[in-house]
Amino acid sequence: LFLYCRNDHNRKLTAMTSFASEGFDISSSGSSSDVVHEIGGDVSPVDVSPVKISPTSIQEPPLAANDVAEANEESRPLHARLKTSGNDLFKVGDYGGALELYLKAIEEGEKSCLEDISTADGANGTNGTNGEDSKYCFGEDLLNLLREHKDYKAKKNGRERREKEEEERREERRKAREERGEEARPSPPPSPVPPLPTPDPVNYPPLRYLLSTYHNNAAACLMNLGRYEECRTHCSVAVAYDEKYVKAYVRRSKARERCPVEGGEVR
Repeated sequence: LFLYCRNDHNRKLTAMTSFASEGFDISSSGSSSDVVHEIGGDVSPVDVSPVKISPTSIQEPPLAANDVAEANEESRPLHARLKTSGNDLFKVGDYGGALELYLKAIEEGEKSCLEDISTADGANGTNGTNGEDSKYCFGEDLLNLLREHKDYKAKKNGRERREKEEEERREERRKAREERGEEARPSPPPSPVPPLPTPDPVNYPPLRYLLSTYHNNAAACLMNLGRYEECRTHCSVAVAYDEKYVKAYVRRSKARERCPVEGGEVR
């Protein structure tokens, strides 16, 4: 009985070795092709060739938030970056340093407008000149030109008002003579009046509203430094660029109240 059981066990072991690949996922070592034996004894080819990666399929990692902010900052014009730096100094109470940056921002903004003129004139083939109307007015020059226009308008209106009053008086005298039955007399010709000199046209720069802000910020620094006359001037220039700039009007009014007059008193 012992011998029979032993022989039967050996037969079973021999039968199992003939189905070693059945029911397992193993690699075939005796085959010349690359195959994998699957459950049930079937096989399927496996592509083991190296994977080719296209250079365009490799994506750069996204920029960090600080890098994005730095790239955006570098793309801004110089006058805008100077204004931002001035704001940072103003917040910490460095009014002198902020004033210097605001003045540089004004200078760079005006220069940028002039460069735009040169670029446009060069594209038009005008050799850098596009007529008198292409000349922008900046700062105190703009302020003085606006004053000339204001004076011209006042003189013109005054002259028209006087001419109208003189015509009304002549008409009253004519009617009075008709009522008295007197013959009409020809009115003397009006005396010649020299024409008023016409001021140059006001040509605002394209960055007028930014320049208005820069001048008003400079005025804020001057106010804190006690330089009230200069503060008023910058406020007036800011208003010249933007006549609806309420902050500039308010700051100029406050500066005027603190301006000293003769005798050392304050208005």
